[in-house]
Amino acid sequence: PTDSKPERITKLLKEQAKTLNFNDIEFPIDLKGIDKFEKQNNIFINVIGYENKHININCNNNDPDNIVMPEKGVSIQFKNYQREMKVPFVVYADFESILKPIYTCEPNPEESFTNIYQRPIPIGFCYYIKSDFME
Repeated sequence: PTDSKPERITKLLKEQAKTLNFNDIEFPIDLKGIDKFEKQNNIFINVIGYENKHININCNNNDPDNIVMPEKGVSIQFKNYQREMKVPFVVYADFESILKPIYTCEPNPEESFTNIYQRPIPIGFCYYIKSDFME
């Protein structure tokens, strides 16, 4: 897409579309259709948004992205604020538990083992959904 009119289909996109297999794909496409399209074309499609039956996608034919963390002491900053995307909602969740001791037999140190000495006991949870679309 172009920066000035991203909704326009460029000549390059038309050429790239000719290499894709659209057999038995129904339009407008739904989420199940995206799975089928991915398998037919050996590509991955990330659904960025699904609103009013409109799907915004990002696709590539590479392996799923590997997450690379910055080195210790290096700071990163977000600079392209014009590329921000508003999300329809955010879920904040918390789960609380207590650790109860477990009294067991002594493990055999000559064998590989995990020394389990506590078990989490759930005692509560809470979640909050924040949305500009909900009153």
